Amino acid sequence: MSKRVWPREIPCGRGEPGAAVAASAALAALAAVGGVAPAAAQDVSPPQLLERVEPEPPRGSFGPPLEGWVKVRYSVLADGTIADPRVEDVMPPRLDTRAAISAVRQWKFSPATAGGEPIDWHNNVSTLVLDSDDVPLEPSPMFAGAYVEIVELMNRQEYDKAKKQNEMLLERQATRLNEIGLAQTQAALLHLATSNVHDAYDAIRRATDPEVVTLQESELGDALQVRFAIEADLGHYERALETFDRLAAIRPPADDDPLKKSADAVRAALESDAAIPVKGRVARAPWSHVPTRRTFGFTDVQGTIRGLQLECNRRKTALEYAADVEWSIPQSWGACTLFVEARRDTSFTLVEFPAGPAE
Repeated sequence: MSKRVWPREIPCGRGEPGAAVAASAALAALAAVGGVAPAAAQDVSPPQLLERVEPEPPRGSFGPPLEGWVKVRYSVLADGTIADPRVEDVMPPRLDTRAAISAVRQWKFSPATAGGEPIDWHNNVSTLVLDSDDVPLEPSPMFAGAYVEIVELMNRQEYDKAKKQNEMLLERQATRLNEIGLAQTQAALLHLATSNVHDAYDAIRRATDPEVVTLQESELGDALQVRFAIEADLGHYERALETFDRLAAIRPPADDDPLKKSADAVRAALESDAAIPVKGRVARAPWSHVPTRRTFGFTDVQGTIRGLQLECNRRKTALEYAADVEWSIPQSWGACTLFVEARRDTSFTLVEFPAGPAE
């Protein structure tokens, strides 16, 4: 039997007996000195960007600009400045991210407020797209030739060799946004062919990122179908429906379309009171997830989970992992991202539960 942990406004922790009582007591103490107020009564507003500096696209080995993007996670402090900017993802992998981080440090915001008072605001992610009008939209002949060679290897089911060449293609020859999108879509198909659904998902998300245009419409439609199928399989139901909507805008489905029926099933599962199982795996970096529901626990852990980090708009905290425990995130913390730190190749199922009455 699992135990519920109701952290209220203090960091979440283990579900030992009395944890919920201790949390409530701490909440009362904070409220007594004005440290906590109900979210609805605080009139909370997020920060607003005032000034954004963009980095210049770096030059490639042969002179033309190197296109790509950098996703940066950061906090906006109560004085409107940036704190703790760090790279969450970068494409292509060899792209120097120092200019992007330097640019983000110069951004200015009007700060978030609660009850009219400035506050720190965490869990911000922005994508800096490095593109250039001087770079053609279509792939270079060198890239296209290498891409076709990999397709031929895939047709012969020489997947290990195809994977190595695809990695080299992305690391050494992908210098344009369209090339990155094609290489990542190809990587996703290779991972699916070898039953590596988690790496496939990472690749197809990069290829179809709504903030970065890398694929032509027909290419994007095919890639979005792959993304929807993976998200539905892994339990990312909310993202799957967003992907389906993007796909439907390109290719409106008929009522009897199997994809539409799958989307309807995902929507029904999301709207039901049933638990939602989300499959996760830690590779090199911590696994991140934006919870659909605010109460969650873990099961089917294969490996070692070392700890959890929760980054919400109004709170950042470490959670001490323990088996058979459920955590519940207070609504007043705002939108959150969960990070799972674990031994490499640890897999697990994160189970999201409907909100309990105490929440």
